[in-house]
Amino acid sequence: MRVDALGHGHSPRFTAEQLLRPFDAMVEKAAEVLRWAAGQGGSSPTKIILCGHSMGGAIAARLAAQHPELVRAVILEDPALLTDQQAEQYRAGAADLVSRQQRIAADPGTAIRQLQDSHPGWPAEEYQAWAEAKSQVDLDFLNTGIVGSPTAPSYTNSPSPPCY
Repeated sequence: MRVDALGHGHSPRFTAEQLLRPFDAMVEKAAEVLRWAAGQGGSSPTKIILCGHSMGGAIAARLAAQHPELVRAVILEDPALLTDQQAEQYRAGAADLVSRQQRIAADPGTAIRQLQDSHPGWPAEEYQAWAEAKSQVDLDFLNTGIVGSPTAPSYTNSPSPPCY
């Protein structure tokens, strides 16, 4: 199953309260889905294999650390587990990112042509999906500049599942 993170795609937008701690809000919403999915196995919870890329990888890592009883394994691709300096850079660039997303939403054709020029090897169907995804992000969330977890969860002293 694939899930849109809170504030992304067709998922609900953030509330004002959730925007105070947006990463924690995304993790909690994802945990609700994880608990639901784990409960689909009948009388005992089914352990889930989580896969996540970028911010989704940071969410998956946090979920695995907080809910090892529900997670069988974690596959992370370039997870957004940020240093303090990286987190600050994203926060400082938030307004520029919001402006960029607004330009993409206002003129997706131009954005797609620019993307095709800079990434000519992408499959043709990816360009439209990219533009659509960019237009479906909660701009209030983007304005926070929070794109991942400022620190990696510790796996050394926890019963967390294996991470690949």
